[in-house]
Amino acid sequence: DFICVAVAVSLMPLFVDFINYIFPGAGFGRVAQEVVGQFLVVTIYGLIIAGILLWATIIFPFYYQYFHLNPNISIPLHFFFVLWLASNMLYHFTKSITTSPGRARKSRPNSTTTNSSSTPSDNKQDIHHRTVSSTTQSLSHNNTKDNKNSDISDSSTTITSSSSSSSSSSSSSTSSTSSSSSTARSTSGMCAYCESPKPAKAHHCHICNRCTLRMDHHCPFVNNCIGLRNQKHFVYFMISVLIGDAYATYLSVFPAYECVYKAIISQPLTPYILPLCDMANDYKYVELCCILLLIPILILVLWQIFSIYADVTTVEALKATKRIPYYRWPGLYVSFFKQGRIENLR
Repeated sequence: DFICVAVAVSLMPLFVDFINYIFPGAGFGRVAQEVVGQFLVVTIYGLIIAGILLWATIIFPFYYQYFHLNPNISIPLHFFFVLWLASNMLYHFTKSITTSPGRARKSRPNSTTTNSSSTPSDNKQDIHHRTVSSTTQSLSHNNTKDNKNSDISDSSTTITSSSSSSSSSSSSSTSSTSSSSSTARSTSGMCAYCESPKPAKAHHCHICNRCTLRMDHHCPFVNNCIGLRNQKHFVYFMISVLIGDAYATYLSVFPAYECVYKAIISQPLTPYILPLCDMANDYKYVELCCILLLIPILILVLWQIFSIYADVTTVEALKATKRIPYYRWPGLYVSFFKQGRIENLR
């Protein structure tokens, strides 16, 4: 049953990714991703609680009776270890879900800058027009009627030419401002999907429909992106899962050896082992599940530690592998390793 649940949980994200691949513009793909993500979060919580109950009722009692341990030492030691491990696992899993990975905010047009940039030219035009009109009025009162008409015509010509020159300068400044703003927009690293600033290592998540700062990947098991602010909680959670799986693998070796392996090779069981095997019942195969989970979890933890050390995200690594042939991938990861620093892990 556990293997069937694990396989179903692992295949659900792949099925949703297949739907999004077949129907990239459909809205129900995102809705399905959200529903599956919520279901996987509840399933992971349930698996953690089920693992604790299985340890308390089957695995640890078998181990305790198998080795005839001292109850005054072994029980408190294992209890506090499992309590510390389970609390860390639940805490960091919850923080991976609830902590925002860091979202790029959408930029807003700066109206103050636009007004301040246009104010000097407008004031200059007003001052120019007031000066010309006052000069025209003084000339009209001092000269004769004939000269007045000619002066007024000359001054009107002057006003027309000055206003046309000022309007042409203002239009040229406006066109230069618009061209400079468009140039700044094209070179400022804006996201083509959500029109928000896109800093280095930021990536637009098509599931969350937002840009995530230093996005590593979108994890369906936490129903959230793994990015700048929650990657440490995700790594701590995976390390806790790895330690817990290794601990469960060690404890479940003995039921598997005594109750399964000896039965396969037709070796007689020790009399006091028979009630223990009856107690373990079908759970003596937990060892197989622990081994199957241990390998992918170990690979994932090692990759996360390596990516933090090398300061490279999973998205960047996948993009880099697409640009080069597969036989050059080892050299690519060697270059990632050489550029890494131990300070990145702190």
